[in-house]
Amino acid sequence: MLDFKMEDKEDFLECLDMAIAAQALPATGHLDALASENDLFLYLKEVSTPADLLAGVSAFDLSVRTDDSLLGGEEFPRGTSALMYLLRAKKELLASTLLNWAMTEEGAAGRCLLGLQDSNGMSALMLAAQGGFLELVRSLAPYEACLQMHSEAHIKCSGTKPSSWVSGKTALMLAVEARHFDVALFLSTYESGMFFVLEKHIRNTDRTKTVFIDHLFALDILESISQDLENDPHAKNLSDALDLDRWMRAAVTKDIARLIEMAPGFLGKTNGLGQTAIMIACCKDQVDSIRALIRYCPEQFRTLELSKHDVFDNNALCYATLMKSVACVTLLSAYNEAHYQNFSLHRPDERNIASRWNGKGVMGCLEYAQSIGFCDAYPLLSEPLCPSRRL
Repeated sequence: MLDFKMEDKEDFLECLDMAIAAQALPATGHLDALASENDLFLYLKEVSTPADLLAGVSAFDLSVRTDDSLLGGEEFPRGTSALMYLLRAKKELLASTLLNWAMTEEGAAGRCLLGLQDSNGMSALMLAAQGGFLELVRSLAPYEACLQMHSEAHIKCSGTKPSSWVSGKTALMLAVEARHFDVALFLSTYESGMFFVLEKHIRNTDRTKTVFIDHLFALDILESISQDLENDPHAKNLSDALDLDRWMRAAVTKDIARLIEMAPGFLGKTNGLGQTAIMIACCKDQVDSIRALIRYCPEQFRTLELSKHDVFDNNALCYATLMKSVACVTLLSAYNEAHYQNFSLHRPDERNIASRWNGKGVMGCLEYAQSIGFCDAYPLLSEPLCPSRRL
């Protein structure tokens, strides 16, 4: 408490004012800080010309982003940056001006705008691709290509989710959906071969729930709308540019004929995240796709597919383990151990890590491999790749 000595009424009132002011200081300071953050977006809302933007933008902290109390909402989701704000507000000329300024030495403070995503996972590149702004896409792609949307916005405060949602979409996919095929054609060099997940929860009559998960590609979106675009040259060129999508899709849908047909030119090819066809096949436990490639070209499979790691240093066995794809874990484990250990091909591996999830009665790695005819490929394999790693 404040201790004031009061001799008359005026002193009392003066002390009362001081006490009120002292208690109000924290709140006043908070409001001032909030106003300073708001100022950036209020400025962007009012500015109308590139000259006006450049005249005042350097005075603001460009790292400020919207939150629930600061312009947050459906139009400007939480985490919207200044560059995203201009794109969402349909001010693409000002967005281009801001981005070009950030690329200069004078505007180095604006580099913090690159590589950001809002609460939906949307980036400035995705918004530019969705709007069809090719020049903006060209500038942003080296910094933001291969970012993916996520499903945070679909999860309610209670933790429940809707009956269906999509996650993992890229700028390429958004450009195809919006039918900006020139933009999509440019982005295909960065993002072809990447997939997104469509998840549906269907409640049965007995109140049990069935979950359907599909792994889809930009090519799937293009094919769903291409019936009306047969004479569009950009759509035809884009379709030809998405052969990596066809290769990855063949693995995840168990299209064995197409896998074998495309294997000579695509075995070992990776997308922008370093993912190979067998990594994506492991996401849906498509062991038949992996087995077909092993039988078709076992030695090349080891050197071109099995040796690959994605940008996060995960190999195919990591994917299979993470997704609890028991058949893929079993086969890939057997493949590694066949190189590393000198024991009879008929001896099962009792340390099969798949048994952690599947309980008793799970085949050993080599027993499973033998049952599907995999042992026939062993003599064709070369030097050990690496010791078997238990996860």
